[in-house]
Amino acid sequence: MKEIYLVPHFHCDPVWIADQNMYQEGGEDLPRMTRHPLGFLDLVKSYLDCCRKDEDYSILLSELDYLKPYWDIFPEDREFIRYLVSRKRLDLGGSYSEPNENSIGEEALVRNILYGMTFHRLQCGADPKVYLPLDVFGHTIQLSQILKKSGFLGCVWSKRVVGFPPVFYHMSLDGSILPHRRVDYGGHFQNMDVLKEDLSLRFEELESMGIDIDLRFIGGDSDPPTDWLTGRTKELKEGKIPIFLSGPGRYMEELRDRIKGKRFSIPYTSRDMAFYHIGTSLSRAELKIANRLGEVKLLKAERFATISYLFGAEYPHKALDKAWRQLLFNQHHDAITGTSGDKPYVDLMIGYRESLRLSTSILNSSLEFLTSLIDTSGQGIPIVVFNSLNWKSSDLCSVTLPVGSYKIVDRKGNAYPSVSIEKGDKVEVIFRGDDIPPLGYRVFFAVPAIDKKETVRDKGTTIENEFYRIEVDPAKGGRIRSLVYKGREFVRDGKGMNELVLLKENPDRKEPSWEVFTTGERISSSEFPAEVKREKNELYERLIIEGRIGDICKFKQIITLYKGIERIEFLTDIVDYKKKSPEDDMFVVIFSTNLDNVLPTFEDRFGALTRRKSKGYLDFRTWQWRNYSNCGMYPAYRWVDLGPSVTIRVGSSSIPVGITDIIIPHKREVESILPVLLKPLANRGITASIKYDDNDRERRSKLLSEDNTLPSIEEDIFTTFRISIGLPDNTHLNKCLSKLPKEMVERFQREIEKKGYGILVMEEDVPVLLISAKDMSGLAEVFARIDKDLEDRVIDLSEEEGYISHKETPSYGLTLINRGNIGNSVEDDGTIVLFLQHTAKWSGKHFDFDLIPEEGTHRFVYAIYPHSNTWVEARSYRRAIEFNFGLDAVVTSSHSGQLPESYSFINLGDNDIVLTALKPEGAPLAGPSGNIDNGDVIIRVYEPSGRDAHFNIYSSFPILKVSKADLMENEISPVNSFHLTPFSIETYKLSLKRNPLRYLEYDIKAEPHQPVYIRYWRHNAGASPIGNLPVVASLRREGEKISLYIANDLTDRRVSGKVHLKSFGIELDKNEVEFDLYPSAYATYEIASCKEDIYGIIEAIWEYEGQSYKDALILGDLKPLEVSFRDNEVHIFNPNHFEVEGELIIGAPLELWGRELVGDLSFGSVPERFNFYCAPGDKCTLKIDLGLLSSWSILKFAYMGKVLYLKP
Repeated sequence: MKEIYLVPHFHCDPVWIADQNMYQEGGEDLPRMTRHPLGFLDLVKSYLDCCRKDEDYSILLSELDYLKPYWDIFPEDREFIRYLVSRKRLDLGGSYSEPNENSIGEEALVRNILYGMTFHRLQCGADPKVYLPLDVFGHTIQLSQILKKSGFLGCVWSKRVVGFPPVFYHMSLDGSILPHRRVDYGGHFQNMDVLKEDLSLRFEELESMGIDIDLRFIGGDSDPPTDWLTGRTKELKEGKIPIFLSGPGRYMEELRDRIKGKRFSIPYTSRDMAFYHIGTSLSRAELKIANRLGEVKLLKAERFATISYLFGAEYPHKALDKAWRQLLFNQHHDAITGTSGDKPYVDLMIGYRESLRLSTSILNSSLEFLTSLIDTSGQGIPIVVFNSLNWKSSDLCSVTLPVGSYKIVDRKGNAYPSVSIEKGDKVEVIFRGDDIPPLGYRVFFAVPAIDKKETVRDKGTTIENEFYRIEVDPAKGGRIRSLVYKGREFVRDGKGMNELVLLKENPDRKEPSWEVFTTGERISSSEFPAEVKREKNELYERLIIEGRIGDICKFKQIITLYKGIERIEFLTDIVDYKKKSPEDDMFVVIFSTNLDNVLPTFEDRFGALTRRKSKGYLDFRTWQWRNYSNCGMYPAYRWVDLGPSVTIRVGSSSIPVGITDIIIPHKREVESILPVLLKPLANRGITASIKYDDNDRERRSKLLSEDNTLPSIEEDIFTTFRISIGLPDNTHLNKCLSKLPKEMVERFQREIEKKGYGILVMEEDVPVLLISAKDMSGLAEVFARIDKDLEDRVIDLSEEEGYISHKETPSYGLTLINRGNIGNSVEDDGTIVLFLQHTAKWSGKHFDFDLIPEEGTHRFVYAIYPHSNTWVEARSYRRAIEFNFGLDAVVTSSHSGQLPESYSFINLGDNDIVLTALKPEGAPLAGPSGNIDNGDVIIRVYEPSGRDAHFNIYSSFPILKVSKADLMENEISPVNSFHLTPFSIETYKLSLKRNPLRYLEYDIKAEPHQPVYIRYWRHNAGASPIGNLPVVASLRREGEKISLYIANDLTDRRVSGKVHLKSFGIELDKNEVEFDLYPSAYATYEIASCKEDIYGIIEAIWEYEGQSYKDALILGDLKPLEVSFRDNEVHIFNPNHFEVEGELIIGAPLELWGRELVGDLSFGSVPERFNFYCAPGDKCTLKIDLGLLSSWSILKFAYMGKVLYLKP
């Protein structure tokens, strides 16, 4: 039976054109895209009301950014929500939000789902089955694996990424498949007839594929319910094609059942889903860099806090939970992407700094606690170096010591390269810490140096270490003109590396913050001479380059080779940049290589895949899915490599295999066997699309509307290789054969008769592998041959099986590593491009001044790793993780301890797997839970290179039990051996026996400003406060009465306490309310009556677990504070008749967050936040040293549900 499932919903952008408060609360100031004044809270109530009025009405509610506030403020609707869930009339999204997958780390995506699932299950009684990244700008290649291992049945998304049927199985790199539906998430219909006509028209496409069910949405960005639909759900079912109001879960279950029942089949693909709004990998680059810093610091803090817990410390749930939730809020697809308005941008940067502060504090406390357990006795000042990675590491460490001359030694007296830099009454000592055990530490000592080794400074232009030799050209802006590794030159003749280029962009391009659009005008640092200085000491050799790019800006670059470290590090400062023309400015740094006949490999989440080069040179013009310039710009998670990967070898010649089109005839048996070919390709990072040899013209030409985004065979914009398969016929294959010599075609046909199949590779506009078989057994045999050959990433063909020119593949490559500058491209001539920043118009302008955050001075850090062999043998993934995570050093005193001088807390053995999580199980505060049992320890790992991996788990804590789990940390089964297939992600639960040597109570358990204002969204604060609001008291005016609602959000604990009430201008019936509430229960109290014209304020204040909370109900208008800044003083005047208290928070570029938070990106530190209090009609003054303020630093005042922003 034909059926259409129609989903009423509204799409949530917690920040975008407007700020968080405006979207949440609504009002006449809402921007153009909403078309009405309703905020999210009102929208939820409106959709629930529709369900009350119509017993067949079903809806979708998704993101915690509005669900959690609604749950807290309107607890009377909780039972109805649970009822709708139980009747399958309400679907929930199953994630915290819709994060932009291409901008965030792999573990952050898993946590987004874990947080969402925990809340939806514990609070709402839901079990979401469909992941809904509806408006997300492209998707990770591993999405199907992640979702399948999270318990989802399928995925629905909307963006018109090129290359996909309307419904399909998508295969991840490990071979996991999951059904996906690509469909517009917006739908607006004037009346019932228009709706039925439109849905019927769109249904024709699926019907032409033999599919008899469809999924559609009604609603869109912040849209209220369709007014004419309520009460007419029965009428929808009575049309030619029955239409059911439903959540997407019912559709996905029906799709699954009909496929299992062989009613129809859906096509397979493993195509890359990343290219959409590609400019978001560059826009507001500091968001991406801050996110990387935040993720890395949080994962390290989590790992060492877990180990500390096993040694007797408490686990800092509250601080780390808030740090995670603040990251999750910022990772929304209209936040981290840089597509927001100017005011939300400032709030997002403040949120990143907060998250980073919390995780840094926990990491420092955990390392100090572990250091106290270690035997550090010996000569000199002990330094404990910690390694958060699951392999042994040798890398740089930095500590601050009293002024003096030092050398670094181990307990046996062996010395390690170091350098000391005097800074006032302190000295920074940088040294190489060698052989730090995995997930462990090693003790070193700073001892007096008898012979102080000075740094030699001169004007040399060459540097070298054991691995590399570099020469720069001062006449060409200091770019690298020679890079030699193992006797091989990597720089293309006449070109250079680490060259800064400014590309002009059209400022009037469509959706400027989402896109890039260069004009062809560019200016390079190589056009101007630069001054070069050299430094040499026992730790490193370094070149310092200072130059300019015309009159636009100056720049400073530092290139460093460290002794014993196989990478080249770069630091680039763009100095005193100011936008001087209407055109936008894009800054990139380029590395011109001589690597030919190879394709780029980009790291994605939990894996890596081969992509394509640009067709041109430094020409980047895009809009949505459109790639006007045929550029190869993509997001790279941590690295992109240019070097050998999968190749087809014919004698001494070879062809690289990249993004593949598999072209087949209309034969069901061929389609059914394609996963056998797709999987080994995917296991080696080769993605593929399936196309028919006739472009499916007969079917598609009859359609008036298509969701299909598959291009024709002739369009090669996203293709670098083709496989044409005949059984035995295929019109495309026959066309290719017609271009070959007659004798080669005859031999090909003889092979089909003799072996059952023929195989041949030839050069076309796009290289193509021709496969023809006389029956299915022959096709299975050739697929098996390819599978076996791909084990070493080389498909070997005989000379007779190849018609290609002589091209050799180099046996070496170069990996470019980023620390948050995720935009990358490889140009047609082998130039690797790292995108640093660009200017772009805001989607919404709120300030009365022009905020251009790219102006001023900004710093970027990156590295390259020239290597032998492929990125797999070179372990490029390790080098990139090491560069991002680094080592952590703690200076301590000499003392005895129960732990030895060198130790691995948990060891996964010598292998190539990558650890992404070491944590207590679950996300207890996402619920939130009150009775937190840390339970088992979770270890999550993945295979990063496309090979099988075996490993063991060795622990310094006795292992009582190990079980395999899904990504939501639900136990699957006990295990005693550990095996990862190519690119697979696996989670294990470890029951470990604690060894409580000492106790530690962490400092951070409450917000810095008390009491905490519970309507945090009104302060544009991002995530809810520390503790996730376990008990909420909210004030509400209901006609002529004022009510107090008290809700227990804890799902597993009864709570009791008192709410204290105070007021100005209103007489209260009571001054306090006692409460005693069961889990998830609420109570309501009438506390006052009021008239319509009354003016005053009521405050409700209560405490829970050491934190004070407050809600405030203001009747009448709250007059805004009058604020000013001069001479490092902030002056605040309160014109109201009641006291006002709040926070002053300073928004600033991340370079001003301090070295402890941002490391070598730091220029210094400006204060983060201050509390203030102003009596009625009085003023207060805050003294703040803002000497380092940059061009866009902003003072934000948050108080009583209001926010003010001031540019000092």
